[in-house]
Amino acid sequence: MAEPIPRPSIVRETNFFLRTVVYGGIVGLLGLGTWEARDFLHKGDEALQEKTRELAELKDTHTKALAAKEAEAAELKKLHAEEKKKLEQEVARINTALRFLKLEHRVARLEILEQSPDPDKPTQMLTKIRFTELGPKGEEIGSPTIGTLKGTEIYIDAPTIRFKDDFVEQGDLLRGRSICRFRRIYGDGQAPTEGISLDRPPESPGDMTEFEKNLWNKFWDLANSPEHAEQLGVQSAQGGGPAVYAKKGTTYHVELRASGGLPNVKAVEQRPDPAATEKAPPPTK
Repeated sequence: MAEPIPRPSIVRETNFFLRTVVYGGIVGLLGLGTWEARDFLHKGDEALQEKTRELAELKDTHTKALAAKEAEAAELKKLHAEEKKKLEQEVARINTALRFLKLEHRVARLEILEQSPDPDKPTQMLTKIRFTELGPKGEEIGSPTIGTLKGTEIYIDAPTIRFKDDFVEQGDLLRGRSICRFRRIYGDGQAPTEGISLDRPPESPGDMTEFEKNLWNKFWDLANSPEHAEQLGVQSAQGGGPAVYAKKGTTYHVELRASGGLPNVKAVEQRPDPAATEKAPPPTK
C-alpha cells in the first residue's frame, strides 16, 4: 500500500498568504506614493511655470511702460528745446526790431561860424552858418553850403518820409529806415522863402535808388493819399523840420531815427568864443 503525499501545514500556507498580501500592500503603497510624489512635483512645476510667465509678463509690461515714459520725456524735452529756441529767436527778433527802430543815422552837420548884429537892424542878429550834408557812412556829399541867416533861431526845412515799422523792424533794404532831403535853411528873422536853398540835385541828397526817386517825385501825393502810401509801405510823408537856438562856435549834428519822423538836432561840439573870453572878468580869489 502506497504512502500518503505530505501536505503543507495550514499554518505555513497562511503565513505565505499573509506575506504575499503584505508584500503586495507594500508594493502598492510604494507605487501610490510614487504617483502622488510625481503628481505633486508635476503640479509644482506647472505652478512655477505659471509664476515665471506672470513675472515675464510683468517685466514686459514694466519695460514697455518705462520705454513709453522715456519716449514721452524725450518728446517733452524736444518740445521744450523747440519752444526755447523759438522763444530765443523771438527775443532776438524783438531786440533786432527795437535796435532798428531806435537806430539813428547822421544826415548833416551844421556849424555856427559867426554871429553879429545886423547893420540894417541892430536889434537883430545875423548868423553865419556852414551846412554840410552827409552820406550813410558820414562822408560829405558835395560841397558845403555857407551863408548868413537873419536871427538866432535856425530852422531846417527837411521833408521826411517814414516807413511802416514792419519794414524797419525787418531791416528792409528799401524801406529799412526813414529818409529825408533838405530843401532850405532860414532864421527866425526872415521868411522861409528868403532862406538859403539846400536842394542842389544831383549833389543833394546824393545817390538815390529809383525807388527813392519815385517817392520824392510823388511826395505830396503820398502825404495826401493814404491808399497810395499804403501800397508803398509809407507810414507818413510830411514837411517841416528841426530848429535850434544857435550859438557861435557850436557844431550840431542833424540825425534821423530809422522809425522816427522829422530829423532832430543836437550839439556835439562847442568852441570857446575868444571875444567872450577876453571880456570875461578875472576869477575872484
